[in-house]
Amino acid sequence: MLAERAFNALYENDYGQYDELIGVLSPALGPIGLELLKERFLELSKAPPERPKDRDRKVIGWGTSGPLRADEITGHRRESTIRMALQEIADAQGDVDAFIAQQSEKARTVPRVASEIARRLLEAGRAKEAWSAINAVNESRPGCDRLG
Repeated sequence: MLAERAFNALYENDYGQYDELIGVLSPALGPIGLELLKERFLELSKAPPERPKDRDRKVIGWGTSGPLRADEITGHRRESTIRMALQEIADAQGDVDAFIAQQSEKARTVPRVASEIARRLLEAGRAKEAWSAINAVNESRPGCDRLG
């Protein structure tokens, strides 16, 4: 029951009010509750997002690539919520590989993401893999010259 309530709160976390919820609840959820919560988010990730018919799509703004539609923003928020929840569950379960799996190949080249991956790998005693994660950084990205 707690896992279900946590899922609902996280799914409706429009203002970030529940950003720390998984970390706070992980002792009460325990291994079984964390696994149930993980299963709920994995189910959600596999379900196709709702998309209105083209005539019903609402333009809510404009960006450099054209109109921004409400359903696109909702879809991005949904994907972000799922990814962040699965990352936090992975951390609560001590599953470094599940955390890494939530990072796209492109994201793994971003210094901040690479360092988060490397830190978790070091904590798991996987120094060689941590070094590889750090070396995956795309040094041509702006700001990477400040790393050295």
